[in-house]
Amino acid sequence: TLCAGCHNTTTWTSGTFNHSTTPFPLAGSHVAVACATCHGSPWKVGMSTSCYSCHAPDFTAALQPAHVAGGFPTTCTTCHSTAGWKPSSFNHAATAFPLTGAHVAANCASCHGSPWNAKPAGDCYSCHKATYDATAAPPHAASSYSTACATCHTTSAWATGSFNHSTTPFPLTGSHVAVACAACHGSPWKVGMSTDCYSCHAPDFTAALQPAHVSGGFPTTCTTCHSTSGWKPSSFNHAATAFPLTGAHVAANCASCHGSPWKAKPAGDCYSCHKATYDATAAPPHAASSYSTACASCHTTSTWTTGTFNHSTTPFPLTGSHVAVACATCHGSPWKVGMSTDCYSCHAPDFTAALQPAHVSGGFPTTCTTCHSTSGWKPSSFNHSTTAFPLTGAHVAVNCASCHGSPWKAKPPTDCYACHTAAFTGALAPGHVSGGFPTTCTTCHNTAAWQPATFNHATTAFPLTGAHVAVACATCHGSPWKNKPLADCYSCHKPRYDATSTPPHATSGINTLCAGCHNTTTWTSGTFNHSTTPFPLTGSHVAVACATCHGSPWKVGMSTDCYSCHAPDFTAALQPAHVTGGFPTTCVTCHNTTAWQPSSFNHATTAFPLTGAHIAVNCTGCHGSPWKAKPPTDCYSCHSTNYTGALAPAHVLNAFPTTCTTCHGTAAWQPATFNHSTTAFPLTGAHVAVACATCHGSPWKDKPAAACYSCHSANYTATTNPAHATAGFPTACASCHGTAAWTPSTFNHDAAYFPIYSGSHAGRWTLCADCHANPADFKVFSCFKCHSAAQTNPHHTQVTGYAYDSNRCYSCHPKGRT
Repeated sequence: TLCAGCHNTTTWTSGTFNHSTTPFPLAGSHVAVACATCHGSPWKVGMSTSCYSCHAPDFTAALQPAHVAGGFPTTCTTCHSTAGWKPSSFNHAATAFPLTGAHVAANCASCHGSPWNAKPAGDCYSCHKATYDATAAPPHAASSYSTACATCHTTSAWATGSFNHSTTPFPLTGSHVAVACAACHGSPWKVGMSTDCYSCHAPDFTAALQPAHVSGGFPTTCTTCHSTSGWKPSSFNHAATAFPLTGAHVAANCASCHGSPWKAKPAGDCYSCHKATYDATAAPPHAASSYSTACASCHTTSTWTTGTFNHSTTPFPLTGSHVAVACATCHGSPWKVGMSTDCYSCHAPDFTAALQPAHVSGGFPTTCTTCHSTSGWKPSSFNHSTTAFPLTGAHVAVNCASCHGSPWKAKPPTDCYACHTAAFTGALAPGHVSGGFPTTCTTCHNTAAWQPATFNHATTAFPLTGAHVAVACATCHGSPWKNKPLADCYSCHKPRYDATSTPPHATSGINTLCAGCHNTTTWTSGTFNHSTTPFPLTGSHVAVACATCHGSPWKVGMSTDCYSCHAPDFTAALQPAHVTGGFPTTCVTCHNTTAWQPSSFNHATTAFPLTGAHIAVNCTGCHGSPWKAKPPTDCYSCHSTNYTGALAPAHVLNAFPTTCTTCHGTAAWQPATFNHSTTAFPLTGAHVAVACATCHGSPWKDKPAAACYSCHSANYTATTNPAHATAGFPTACASCHGTAAWTPSTFNHDAAYFPIYSGSHAGRWTLCADCHANPADFKVFSCFKCHSAAQTNPHHTQVTGYAYDSNRCYSCHPKGRT
């Protein structure tokens, strides 16, 4: 009686009915069929949706192929569509035997026969046996070829068959690829041929003379030298043997070493081939001098005549001038080996002839390398740094004889005074002898020169700094010289101490430790480091004149308490009034040495640190006038007016708690925030942006119902796909819906019912209505939109109690598996 389903307000007679709202939407030729054709007269509803119920006459009359005689299923949609009974089509790709190649154009009866055979054999041989038996090149039947025709043939054509030799133990490569099959398999055809090269190439092996394979005892493993590209040219990888070929050996004829008849393994040492060259070599004479026959010590495979000997492999490597000396110079003629490596054995004449200095009379050692190198006998050098007296400064350029004398003294004295006595005695400014100076000259002098001399006062107990650096030595040391004058400042600077009047040092009893205020730069710029006292100066105190605190006459031991100086400031302070407010006299609580004003109080040191808008509030705003030292710290005591005036929501009417911090911060009373996550109902998704009153109502309800249905009953009732109310869906909305939005929703079908998001049915459906045709009753379902009887029935011929019924399907396949 829902008339609007078919009629509109224009006229009753032009009503239309949307068949798509039924379990049988109209498509194709069905759209134009008059309603009475199916519904009859009188009108019937609840008609069968099976095609056969209307098209049984078409089914019975079909002869190509004959549907009845062939036992065709009555699920017409397997081959026919609503577009028309003809032309029909069958998707062979949905069967176990998809059609490809020449099979696509084959007449159905060619395979299915007459009468119709629903499932003809699916193997090639069952259809192509006659072709198999008739094939003579090669003879399939006579050679007992496999009847798995697809090994060599495709559905395109039988005659273009090919065999993939790579699937056998003998893949074809090189020249083998182009060889006719019969060349190896013979006639009649043989299978299981030997894969050994020699089995086919024995004639090539026997005929080979360069070198002769048979007489040379060559192995019949042809692949050592030959490949499938061709018998010739052949190659042998000598690098794979114990004797790789290098240099001139690469171009040598094989027979040069292997001989004739062939020797498989000639001797691998050089001497066995090169003995004649060894014996004939005269410079030097190898044989006469019993040279080692390990030729590789001096010679390479490139050539014999450019032989070299690496003297570095001997106990006497050649360096410097020795490198260019002719071998015979040392080894003599006839050749001698095992020569002495001592320099003196060759250079005794040079040693004897040396006069500057005279080596023999001076008793020099014959270890020539102490002063000489292989670069040349001259110039020679002696490294004085290896002795106990390294040469530095002016000593470097002094003639050796100046110290070592003539005749030569190997070890002259090393103390300065032994050479420099005259310089010490002649020194008058200051007088070294009269002043009792030590003879350790290095205290003031170095090897650069006797003058200018320096004395490092920093090594004494009185380092020189400031104006002391430029003072003449005699000013302090006197004349005659005093080695250790008094080191305290007062002993020299007493006149300045007595004359100083600001402040008066002598009359005020100021300490005579002058360095407490003065430095060595100048007396008049003296400073006193107040940081060494119990009262370091900071801020404005630094610039205060000393007399301001110390008075005149000068007082020491002043009080360090702020109030002792700043009592007038304390008494005069009115904002706030210090005296009437009972403020403590510990001024540093709010004031610092920079200035009395501005002052500051660190509220963070109290039980009520200031944050947000509280920081800028005037002190009296909370402390009042007269001053209250500890006003109440709860929010409501100050903000009761804000609380009472709050209407959205109304705080008083709804009996909100007076713990303001639950929703408000110190930044401002508004905007306020409430952390719903601290309740039993945290806000997520679309709930976050919902106005509070939407759920809490007006007047305010502190705890509205938390069940989804209490707010979303209208959404539940209005939902028709599927129809929640008529289908009796549970009101536990969270089973399918999230807080992001009412749609799209999700339902985990796989957990409770038939798996449609996993397994073989994943991705095979789009809408719930694909299986649940009745949106008012989701218990009713159908498998047959996808699984036709033509597909299903043949698979159940041996299943007891089988019926083409969705409930039966589900009872056997609750998880969608076979």
